[in-house]
Amino acid sequence: FQGEDRPFGFLSKFIADTANDLSSGKLYVFRLDSAIGLATTGKWIQIPNTTQAERNNTVTYATDSMATAFHRIEDVDISPVNGKIYVTSTTDGRIYRFDDNQDGTVSNFEIYVDNSTYNIDTESGIQSGVTCCVGADNLLFDNEGNLYITQDAQQYQVWMVDKDHTPANPNIRVFAQTPSGSEPTGMTFSPDNRFAFLSIQHPASAAVQSDVFGNASANNQAFTIVIARKEFLGDSLNPE
Repeated sequence: FQGEDRPFGFLSKFIADTANDLSSGKLYVFRLDSAIGLATTGKWIQIPNTTQAERNNTVTYATDSMATAFHRIEDVDISPVNGKIYVTSTTDGRIYRFDDNQDGTVSNFEIYVDNSTYNIDTESGIQSGVTCCVGADNLLFDNEGNLYITQDAQQYQVWMVDKDHTPANPNIRVFAQTPSGSEPTGMTFSPDNRFAFLSIQHPASAAVQSDVFGNASANNQAFTIVIARKEFLGDSLNPE
C-alpha cells in the first residue's frame, strides 16, 4: 500500500506476481463508491503498469479511473490486531481506516480520527480543547493495537489512539510533546514493545534537558531518542 504526499494524492495497492519480488505485479488505485464522509464501501481499480511509459503515467490513469483523491497521504499502516488499513490525510488532519476484503472491494470505510478537540489528562489536571490531529503525519502500531500519530504542521506532538477508541467514544491522548520547533518523524518499537525509538528533526533552539543518566543534553540538531517505562530504562541502568 502506498499514498501520495501531494494536495490531491491517490492511494494505491501493488500485488506482486511473485511474493517478495516487486519487479512485476498488478497496480490498483482506491475508489470510494461516493464522497469521503458518506461512503463506507469502495473498490480497487486496476491501472496499466507493464511498460515504463505506463508506470510514468500512473497519476493520469488514476485520474481517468476516478480514483478518490486525498489531501496529502503521508503514511499507510496495517493494524496487527484487526488487519484494517489506516491512512493519514495530513492536510485534513484525519486518519481513515477500512477493511480490504481481498476480492477487489473494501468495506467499513470511516473517519477513524478527525481534526477535533479532545480533553487531555495532564499532571496539572484536565486540559480541554486540545486539537488533534492537524498535520497528522506518520503512523505506528504497538503490538497491542494502539495507534501512534506523529504530528507535523507546527504542532509537533505524538498522539496515542487507544485500541478501544471509536469515533463515537474517543479515547485519545498526548503521548509526547517535542522540544520547541522539533518535528517528530519516524517512530518504531523494539519487537518486545519495551522500547520506542523516535526521530526528531530541525529543533528551533538549543534547549537543554537531562537524559536518563542525569547528563545535560542540548537539543540543537536532529537526534533520536529512546522512550521506555521506568522499569526498563532508568534505574535498571543505574542500579543502587
